[in-house]
Amino acid sequence: MLSSTTLTLQDSFATTTHLPYFQGMHWTDSQAATLLAGMKTVATLQGQQDLHPLSQEMIQATQKHLLQVEGAISALPIIGPETFARDLQEQKHQQLALQLLILMPYLSMQVQKVEVELVNQFAQALQLRPHTLQSLKQVQAGHLRRLFVAYTARSLAELLPG
Repeated sequence: MLSSTTLTLQDSFATTTHLPYFQGMHWTDSQAATLLAGMKTVATLQGQQDLHPLSQEMIQATQKHLLQVEGAISALPIIGPETFARDLQEQKHQQLALQLLILMPYLSMQVQKVEVELVNQFAQALQLRPHTLQSLKQVQAGHLRRLFVAYTARSLAELLPG
């Protein structure tokens, strides 16, 4: 069932004449479609809400400028975390894709607990725990002071020698 969806995604998201690189990485049409479908899944809460205008712009910008593929966002399926993890096997692809999923809840300017839980499911499927996911959880919970302290500590650790 999913392989036929993948074929449809590959057919509907044809690579442009430019090489589809994202920070020096090649994304196949299938990987690009999976990333975009994951972004749509998070932005629509698995199809339960309409795509917020800023979320649509983010997906389109990722599609056009980072992945350099063409296709209708509306044609993208809603996918689960397991499909996302299965289709994105390379660690660099997984890490970058998860960072984009983490950004999606911020776009509506109202980070909801259900969005954070969904992003967390994707992170668990990828077996990744980036600090940006912890930051998203803290924003949703209203722990901005704790987030500021954690951010300051990370920043100082990068700036100080040793």
